[in-house]
Amino acid sequence: MSKTFKFRGVILLSGGLDSILAAHILNDMGVDLIAVNFTSPFHPRSTEGEINPARLTARRLSIVFRQVELGHDIIDIIKDPPHGYGKNLNPCIDCRIRQLEIAKKIMQEERGSIITTGEVLGQRPMSQNRNSLEIIEKTAGVKRVLLRPLSARLLPVTEAEKEGQIDRTKLFAMEGRQRKEQFRLAEKFNINEGDYLPAAGGCRLTNKEYAVKIRDLKEHDNLNMVNVRLANKGRHFRFTKNFKLIVGRDEKENILLQNLAPEDALIITPAVLPGPLAVGIGDFTRKELLQAASVCAYYTDKKSKNEIKFKYCRGPNKGNIDAHPIRREEIEGFRIA
Repeated sequence: MSKTFKFRGVILLSGGLDSILAAHILNDMGVDLIAVNFTSPFHPRSTEGEINPARLTARRLSIVFRQVELGHDIIDIIKDPPHGYGKNLNPCIDCRIRQLEIAKKIMQEERGSIITTGEVLGQRPMSQNRNSLEIIEKTAGVKRVLLRPLSARLLPVTEAEKEGQIDRTKLFAMEGRQRKEQFRLAEKFNINEGDYLPAAGGCRLTNKEYAVKIRDLKEHDNLNMVNVRLANKGRHFRFTKNFKLIVGRDEKENILLQNLAPEDALIITPAVLPGPLAVGIGDFTRKELLQAASVCAYYTDKKSKNEIKFKYCRGPNKGNIDAHPIRREEIEGFRIA
């Protein structure tokens, strides 16, 4: 027997437990949902081929699933976020506003009535306090259209509730960082731990070490999609304002760096000994080339005091260079992260 839908709505389905719970709540109410899952290079699980819990949830609930790449939008926001950064380089408020602007457009195209999210009042200090939630919905133009089922009874009534499309008594009043209520609700809907993403390990921009790499790109006007993807890998060093080096940590990372490197990048590899592949970004002189090879030598054989041979290429230009391992105290002066 097919389900009879009351009306249509868009849900921001990240794959975390809260958004999955919101999907189940509205699905049980008979809302014809369209799931929107945002991806970007700043969210590791959306870019490294893992099973997507958001897609699995949509399949189980038989709802339409759309994936939207948000990379370029977030890069533009990082450069100058109107509402500032979180603890590191995470522009959470402006990122959420952009997501809701996109969701609103989809809702209008699909003749929907509501947008829903899994946000919980007070769960995140920057973007989910009461003031931020109000700023987000007002700036995104979704006031009284945006429904947050897990905290709805603590928030202003939406138009869908006023018009009787949504029964407010079936919504929740969750608040704060405790997740006991979410886990109880998950049991009710038969949602197991492996069915959703863990709460930790989300946006990379909240990670201090990663944020340092992105801040360096921002400060040197190198913030673009290629360099952001490279920021996910390797050890990063800056020699001048125009030249930086990324050194692979292992064979897997060496391969990934080579595949991600832009066509005009400098590539350095050991000529004889096993060791790291390095990617140089920007313009360099012979001095920086030698420094870069010395850093590679440091990670090739730290005990060796002899020169180590390397091959390098940049486009059609190829050559060889010998370098001593750089001193430990000197390498720290170049290290970004």
